[in-house]
Amino acid sequence: MLAFLALAAGCSDADSADAQGTCMGMIKFAGRTYMGTYKDLPLKTGDRLGSTRPEPCNDTGSSRPVSKEPTLKVYRVIGIDAKLAVGVGDTVQDVRLYAVRDGKKVPRDVEVFIEHARRTKDG
Repeated sequence: MLAFLALAAGCSDADSADAQGTCMGMIKFAGRTYMGTYKDLPLKTGDRLGSTRPEPCNDTGSSRPVSKEPTLKVYRVIGIDAKLAVGVGDTVQDVRLYAVRDGKKVPRDVEVFIEHARRTKDG
């Protein structure tokens, strides 16, 4: 449940890649918006699905433009439908879980996946 709460809270927890704002960990891919950047969640990746870039955000007070070029690779995560969550990173070794949201909640299947991955990691 703790992992679910951390993911549901957005990108402001200590596990986040950039805890600078609520949408710093937002990407759009395949017509869906994904959030969350958990670097310590053990993930098994499948095929590379494509590329994306971080979405621009106005909640940090920065007016720095975001590059239009794809900068992050998107991978299928084994054990979860890519319509619900994907792995995002520069390489398969540094992928982080990004999940779709329904408001502030992640789908139940994502919550179950996160809990299982955490239990696997903790032994």
